[in-house]
Amino acid sequence: ERRIAVILILLVAIGLLAYNTYIKQPITTAACSRTNYLRVKKIIADSRYEVMRVQDHGFIPFTGATTVMLQKYMMESIYLPPCFEPIREDMIEYFTLMHRVTTVSMYGGNFSTSSLLEQAYNAQKRVDATMEGIYKCLPNCPAPEKSLEPSSP
Repeated sequence: ERRIAVILILLVAIGLLAYNTYIKQPITTAACSRTNYLRVKKIIADSRYEVMRVQDHGFIPFTGATTVMLQKYMMESIYLPPCFEPIREDMIEYFTLMHRVTTVSMYGGNFSTSSLLEQAYNAQKRVDATMEGIYKCLPNCPAPEKSLEPSSP
């Protein structure tokens, strides 16, 4: 019985490791697939964790603002399929707001950040709602239409 339990634990551990390795691979296709959905969800969860890890300290370290901006730059530079572009915009807004919160909090202005935190929370809610909408229409989600702006001569 002990051998069976050890074998099952090893199989589960190997399965989780393989799944996490597969999900953490970069997105290379423009398809709005379940795999890309899971990868984007993992990217969002990891970046939110990093930002909240900065905020969870009893004090904000001086490197906190840099950590938040690194997450913002990562979100700006990664490839996302077209159906996930609204998520990129909302996450960039979230990181910008959290950078302001972190910067102000670093210098003791914790009480003046409540409106910024509320805006950041609303950006997170929009991301979650968009992800839920994408999940419902998988695998044939339409790409968001870009507004047509007049081109410069």
